[in-house]
Amino acid sequence: MTPGVEGLERTIRARIATVDANVQINPVISLDDKFSRELVGPRFNVLLIGALAFVAVALAAVGVFGVIAYAVASRTREIGVRMALGATPRQLVAGVVRQGMTLAALGMVLGLAGALLLGRFLSSLLYGLAPTDGATLAVTLVGFGLIAAAASYLPARRAARVDPLTALRQE
Repeated sequence: MTPGVEGLERTIRARIATVDANVQINPVISLDDKFSRELVGPRFNVLLIGALAFVAVALAAVGVFGVIAYAVASRTREIGVRMALGATPRQLVAGVVRQGMTLAALGMVLGLAGALLLGRFLSSLLYGLAPTDGATLAVTLVGFGLIAAAASYLPARRAARVDPLTALRQE
């Protein structure tokens, strides 16, 4: 409570007490305090949804990384043959990143279609934002594209370091 509200409350209580000392007065609170109390639930919901969204993005990044890393590991022999035949590390990195981004692009297109189709059902949860807001969808797609690119690059860099002789000996 602000000092002005406390002083005002004391003044009001003193004036009313001069008229009738038995009158009960509810506590006086400022509008800021009232709004803060009213918004506790919605703020918690927003923080919870934000935390869950962060976990979902992290799981998506780990999932993309895992799938691409597995694909690279299962293609170790093929990558060794490519390197033995003259493929440069740059070409290998580009190929693996291209494969990862193709899968990510397919997922983003399906996700965008799902968001557009199901967005109207979630519109009651979106305050001041349309379910088909172009800027929000674009930022989301760019963000997931960057995550997918980073998650694809690390296994690609590992693939470029494969020794052709070691890869060809593995079975």
